[in-house]
Amino acid sequence: MLRTRFAIAALLGVTLAAVAGGQDRAFTLNFKDKDGKPAPFYQEMSTEVTQHIKVQGQDLPQQQKSTFWYQWTPVKEEKVKEGTEEVTKWTLKQKIEGLKMNIDISGNPINYDSRTTDPSGSAGNPGLIEFFKNLKDSEFTVTLGKNYKVEKVEGKDEFVKKLGTGSTQMENLLKKVMTDEALKEMTDPTYKLLPDAPKKKGDKWEKKTNLNLGPIGSYELTYKFTYAEPDKEGANKDFEKLEVETVINYTAPKELTEGLLFRIKEGSKLTSDPAGSKGVVYYDAKNQRIDEATLTNVRIVQHDAVEVLESMVAPASLAAIHVFFPDPWHKKRHHKRRLIQAPFVRLLASRLAPGATLHCATDWLPYAEQMLEVLGAEPTLVNAAGDGFAPRPPSRPLTKFEQRGLDRGHGVRDLVFTRRG
Repeated sequence: MLRTRFAIAALLGVTLAAVAGGQDRAFTLNFKDKDGKPAPFYQEMSTEVTQHIKVQGQDLPQQQKSTFWYQWTPVKEEKVKEGTEEVTKWTLKQKIEGLKMNIDISGNPINYDSRTTDPSGSAGNPGLIEFFKNLKDSEFTVTLGKNYKVEKVEGKDEFVKKLGTGSTQMENLLKKVMTDEALKEMTDPTYKLLPDAPKKKGDKWEKKTNLNLGPIGSYELTYKFTYAEPDKEGANKDFEKLEVETVINYTAPKELTEGLLFRIKEGSKLTSDPAGSKGVVYYDAKNQRIDEATLTNVRIVQHDAVEVLESMVAPASLAAIHVFFPDPWHKKRHHKRRLIQAPFVRLLASRLAPGATLHCATDWLPYAEQMLEVLGAEPTLVNAAGDGFAPRPPSRPLTKFEQRGLDRGHGVRDLVFTRRG
């Protein structure tokens, strides 16, 4: 059985612009920020696979969970004529910012997480761990044409050389697997999510693709979409709703390939389990972004903030950081314990993308004054309010600590700083 669950979370800025035309809605990608300038965006893709493999008569069940984090950077927008139609083409840089792999082969775990060093199980297969390490920071240049179809992918030779690590057999395998068409499928930033024409409620459509991985076999993927009625209640009731089912059929390779690390001699035609391949995409038309797609884009980490930022967050990768009502540590001898100190602010600023926002709030005036001084002294930040405190943004929620301060008669101060470009 092959069970695959597909998930994509559009992080920090990839948006879908929905334009209503009568009862139809057109979905288009927007690679620009609110000022109309090209802006990076981030994606997360998680996959779970269960396989039953027989090697030389021995059963080797394998379970694999993988997560990849991608950064996409728009490089060029170009208007071209194709016949009588003007088409917008985009050139994007795709970078693998990080990855997490959890593999179990007959009870033998192999674990890798690019955000940590020497995770449990990483010593089980040093060659495979080295392969995962080389995946991180790999880059491709992708050209998108009409309907965001991938027309060209550059960077294949460098990618194969990097992963081959001097092994002729590995390089030969990668060259057979990483065909041009396979690369186009793997670097598609839309993941077949967007319809090619406007849709109305109740419409159904499919997208099919074939992924031939040479000596590994081929995959036929079918994405089935339904533009459903929105939820009647709950947190997602105000969002547009797309139901998605992914059907995957695997076929073993028909021809043997010499000179590789292995050969798949025979295999059954396998089909994904429909129960594990269904998802829902919630689209926020008002704010023009995907709110949720199978997996939410919210991550809760209960850990030291300094270590999280240092080890789990890439530099210049965040669109905003919110620090609301941290402990003021009222006594003078405890001021050194306050969160907003120069070294921590320097770390926060390093994780913000150019133009991104650092928003702090407190109900303790002496702490607010210290925050203003420390933030103002950081050379990479600029005060969005000029010299003083900012008016309270309407988007900031009321927290229990804020309400407690208001009940005690405290004034609340907001501080909003942006990262210099």
